[in-house]
Amino acid sequence: MDEKDELLLLFRASWMQNLQLILRPFSCKQWYLCPSCHQKRVLLLSEHLCDEVLLKLPHSQFVFTIPKFLRAFFKYDRSLFSYISKLIFQIVNEYYNELLKFKSKSKSAAVVSFQTAGDILRFNPHWHCLFLEGSIDENNNFYFLPINDLSKLAEVFRRKVIDLFVKKELINKGFAKNTLTWKNSGFSVNNSVWILKHDDKARMNLCQYITRHPVSLKKIMI
Repeated sequence: MDEKDELLLLFRASWMQNLQLILRPFSCKQWYLCPSCHQKRVLLLSEHLCDEVLLKLPHSQFVFTIPKFLRAFFKYDRSLFSYISKLIFQIVNEYYNELLKFKSKSKSAAVVSFQTAGDILRFNPHWHCLFLEGSIDENNNFYFLPINDLSKLAEVFRRKVIDLFVKKELINKGFAKNTLTWKNSGFSVNNSVWILKHDDKARMNLCQYITRHPVSLKKIMI
């Protein structure tokens, strides 16, 4: 499909219980429905990240997921994705500052990409994050600080997200307190992928992965 081509997309919609056929102008540039055309964007973005954004330092990929009972809220309020993205960076950055509090003030860096669907296109909000694996102080000194205890990180993430939903009055305090007692919370954090500072190929592959299309051409059957 050529990005320059304008197509007409015919789809069904239910308005006021009356099924109607709608003719909608369709451009592959805007709707991101074509895996082939989206791959062009993936390559351009990954080149930009590798050449102009990411430092030649160790990085790691984090994947943050939330439980099913919270996912429906993201369908109707897309601003929640932004709130959680900022929250994730805040949690990791505060962790690094806590480790370096006796040395100097420092800052970390990250690329956070949220996705709304998994491999089978079910609505599943989750976040792919490319974090600098450490922190840089005021004198541009880099401190390598790998995060090994993911259980504590997941628990902090859980409490921060629940607190956010309470403040936005999406869930009440009683229900929030009850969720904190669940043994299987549904919150998870994974960082099984690391990138060495000189591994340019791995850095490029990971940049492509975090912005990949939810549908693979190999999985489409006609």
